[in-house]
Amino acid sequence: MKLQIIILTVLALSSLLSRQAHADVSKPNVIFILTDDLGYSDIGCYGATKIKTPHIDQLAAEGLRFTHFHTAASICSPSRAAFLTGAYPQRAGLYMGINPKRTAHWFLGLNPDEVTLAEQFKTRGYDTSMVGKWHLGTEPEFSMLKQGFDRYYGLPCNFSHDPRFFDGEEVVFEKTPLNRLTELYTNRITQYIREQGEKLFFLYFAHNYPHTPFQAGEKFKGSSKDGVRGDIMQELDWGIGEIMKALEEAGIADNTLIVFTSDNGPTSNEYALPFRGTKYVTLEGGHRVPFILHWPAKITRPKVSGVPITAMDLFPTLSEVINAPMPSDREFDGESLLPLLEGNALVRSSDAPFFYYNCENLQAVRKGDWKLHLPRSIAQVPFWEKNRAYYQLKKPVLFDLKNDPGEKMDMASKNPVIVAELERLVSEARGNLGEYMERGSGQRPTGTAIPDAPVISTEKDWHMVDPAIVQQIEEERRRRYPNWGKRRKVQEKKPYNCENLQAVRKGDWKLHLPRSIAQVPFWEKNRAYYQLKKPVLFDLKNDPGEKMDMASKNPVIVAELERLVSEARGNLGEYMERGSGQRPTGTAIPDAPVISTEKDWHMVDPAIVQQIEEERRRRYPNWGKRRKVQEKKP
Repeated sequence: MKLQIIILTVLALSSLLSRQAHADVSKPNVIFILTDDLGYSDIGCYGATKIKTPHIDQLAAEGLRFTHFHTAASICSPSRAAFLTGAYPQRAGLYMGINPKRTAHWFLGLNPDEVTLAEQFKTRGYDTSMVGKWHLGTEPEFSMLKQGFDRYYGLPCNFSHDPRFFDGEEVVFEKTPLNRLTELYTNRITQYIREQGEKLFFLYFAHNYPHTPFQAGEKFKGSSKDGVRGDIMQELDWGIGEIMKALEEAGIADNTLIVFTSDNGPTSNEYALPFRGTKYVTLEGGHRVPFILHWPAKITRPKVSGVPITAMDLFPTLSEVINAPMPSDREFDGESLLPLLEGNALVRSSDAPFFYYNCENLQAVRKGDWKLHLPRSIAQVPFWEKNRAYYQLKKPVLFDLKNDPGEKMDMASKNPVIVAELERLVSEARGNLGEYMERGSGQRPTGTAIPDAPVISTEKDWHMVDPAIVQQIEEERRRRYPNWGKRRKVQEKKPYNCENLQAVRKGDWKLHLPRSIAQVPFWEKNRAYYQLKKPVLFDLKNDPGEKMDMASKNPVIVAELERLVSEARGNLGEYMERGSGQRPTGTAIPDAPVISTEKDWHMVDPAIVQQIEEERRRRYPNWGKRRKVQEKKP
């Protein structure tokens, strides 16, 4: 009799535990980890060799690791908008890179009418928390605390935009201690996990690294073979390990879904291999990044998947995971990935097109293995465009990404039918999602703190705005920020060119720094280092001729010199970045831009160019006549 009771009791408990496990799986905790400027080959399981990322690698080994994931944009703000709304940034109205210092951007942000992931989780009773970088508008109207999040902690902008660190709406640090950033984030998140108890939570952890500027914590300095960047990457991985440990100790690790990815590609192609390109461009290196799903209670058979997926898939995926209905009053551009977790196929065809926008400019389209880069003009491309090879592309360029992931061999002339089909898709997309200065039928409004203000995506087009409206916007800015005029004189960035920090010396050691063509001034004669990809170190005491590179043998010295470089750039500036310690350049024309080389003069507002030209003629009445004779033309 006792044996029968014991058996029945065991069976009952087994049934109960089974039902509880099933119930738990239907509503897991969710942690969405979004890194900043982390490239495809930036972590161990995707091919990194100079750093070790065992905790991120463990997530991949125990979950689903995707090799064909695309972000919606190659810069921060629009990419984040797509993750949180499930729509192309162009559809969600936030396709520009938000910078609160720019005249055209300070009053813009993610429209409060957009439904975010956090708001979806709130409908299912979840506690919602955000840690890290928001970058979707800095005015109160666009606060993450008004977009579904119960609490916030972190550095919400790029450090160069605003270095303040917040806990909710309270400023904790006027200047974020970058060498403590990962430590601060890790401590807050692990504390949050411990405090939740049995309450379901959604945590959006948007780490600011490896976006520059960065500094490693004391324990991680010199820990990698890749300088300071490698050190902060290993520290980031440590933080994820601590988060996993906290989940284990709380007994909720199995039924916590962790999503790990990046907002866009890296600033150096070294971290985007085997793909071509970087952040800022629509080559694969700007969009193709790691994407990992880890959910032990659901993913019982870990695997690597080559199924094409995009950032817009996250919203419908997590909505289905928590049984939250998709909003029916708007269009989305993604599909739930839950079938893949269950071993099934997606409804969407693997040949479904993907559109590569750079701000408002549709620059490429992909269908299956074929990718077509589109003709464009200087007017269309945003100022951050780094793909000089296609800066004024005159005709379509076609690549077979299956056999040519580096996008090197143009197949357009041999495949006119494929080109025509892709161009047809482009025409449809532009009608729906828009193009430079052309509104698409499927675009939703951009969030604005000033009703009826124009939405101009880059400063170069601000001259098109009615001066009376510009004045109204400026008055509203001064009303909100009474000291704005004074701050602007000190803080406003102006387009410098010859501020490229190329080397640093400490004692007998001298480190030459990586640089791009855009950074170096026209008079640069050191062709050997014209596009230097990695640091070069010399011992000047024994090698005054700077011939023997000692970088690989002295990683600790390289890391220390790179730390000094990071501090110097913050103080003395870098190409297109104003340093905190720089004093004004002398100018005979107040408020005129300071451009040190002619190659960047096209960035200046044509209206300002006209004003400068008029002042020149006023001072030198014969200037126009002399110019016709003397002006050099390329």
